[in-house]
Amino acid sequence: MNTKLLTVAALLLLGGCGFIASISSDATTRGLAVLGGLATSFVLGLGVGERSKSAYCQELIRINSHLGEINEALSETNLTLMRSARRGPSADPDIPA
Repeated sequence: MNTKLLTVAALLLLGGCGFIASISSDATTRGLAVLGGLATSFVLGLGVGERSKSAYCQELIRINSHLGEINEALSETNLTLMRSARRGPSADPDIPA
């Protein structure tokens, strides 16, 4: 298998996942895009080989940090929803009672 071709394909896919994660307002979509990026990063790491293990590990650290940020946002949203559920039905028709 051509390593350069695999690397270019994985980088393009990783960039696409990053773009989706950056423009999405939905936390679930962002999380799935980041997980796709993580899987792509794994494939990229396999394709590049031993030479760039350090860069590969740094990319995993960056993605893990981003997942932590998304988890924090989801926790805040969950807390807000739990608080509003305690207050009773919402006046907003888009939020089910």
